[in-house]
Amino acid sequence: MIDDGRFYLDRQGLEGVGLLLRGRSVVWTGTSVHREPEAYRASDVLEPLRREGFFLFFGEEGPRNVPYAVPALVLLGHDGRGGYFATAEGEEFSFQNDALLLYISPELQPYRIRGGSARLMTGEYAWRQDLEPLPCIHVYASRRLAEADFPIHDAGEIARLLGEKEGDRPSI
Repeated sequence: MIDDGRFYLDRQGLEGVGLLLRGRSVVWTGTSVHREPEAYRASDVLEPLRREGFFLFFGEEGPRNVPYAVPALVLLGHDGRGGYFATAEGEEFSFQNDALLLYISPELQPYRIRGGSARLMTGEYAWRQDLEPLPCIHVYASRRLAEADFPIHDAGEIARLLGEKEGDRPSI
């Protein structure tokens, strides 16, 4: 189990919440799925992405089993081969702004797509040959498996854990 002094906190139910834990670094964990409105599905703007093998999630679509990430990630789409495209939690994602874009392989290995998100919009980018391994991100098939490596806490544990250590209740 990793004991690096950081506080690993599952983001489930805490979307949009910020915490200050008296000098302790908080690492948000988990994975969310970004879904585009169904009305965008037929947009011609998405054709370059489809040519690149990048398929966004629409409406209620998403992975059958959402992987669990440390630190937290947002899944944006899939490659039709068992892999996922993602960005960092809290990252304002935009293809036009060339935001950070990650690829999670079917074996749950995370990679940074070095060319960035804007190059995917060309429809002529061989992104699979431009992957950089990311050892600082860990992806697991489930939270239970991640807990073997990281001491992950739930939102409900915050007050209890910090209250025991600090003698008072934190405010969120």
